[in-house]
Amino acid sequence: MITRFDLLPDDARVWIFTANQKLNAEKVYSIQKQLDQYLAGWTAHGNSLLAAHTILQEHFLVIGLNQKEADASGCSIDSLFRMIKTIGENTNIDFLNRENVALHTETGITLVERKRLKQFLTENSVQFVYNTLVNTKGNVIHLFKQEIKSSWVARFLPEKVST
Repeated sequence: MITRFDLLPDDARVWIFTANQKLNAEKVYSIQKQLDQYLAGWTAHGNSLLAAHTILQEHFLVIGLNQKEADASGCSIDSLFRMIKTIGENTNIDFLNRENVALHTETGITLVERKRLKQFLTENSVQFVYNTLVNTKGNVIHLFKQEIKSSWVARFLPEKVST
């Protein structure tokens, strides 16, 4: 079953997938159409799952699940990831590269490979990082965009900036 993302409770479980490019209106429409169809029939052990999706900042695909109705199983989560992979193939977008870190720079969202993070932070002004590991809707609202100095990325800041 599908619902609107804003109607999910704050404790709804979420998965966040980062697109390797800014999503234009055409791609957003295609992604939403595919997700509407998939989530309408998403199940776990024969039980319908009450789920929703949204796209944030033209880069982040968020899937939410109301666990009070029914909880996802390992198989249903695997199925979701396969669907995200299929959507990526259909739209030529990589949603599954967990090595990219999303930073909010002066020019907008910039994706930086984790191995290049220290160098990038030395050369650029960055105030915020997007925490794609948050796991509830409430955390998406309150903890998704974090000041870089109070995030896990702070350890990569040059000494003069982090003190």
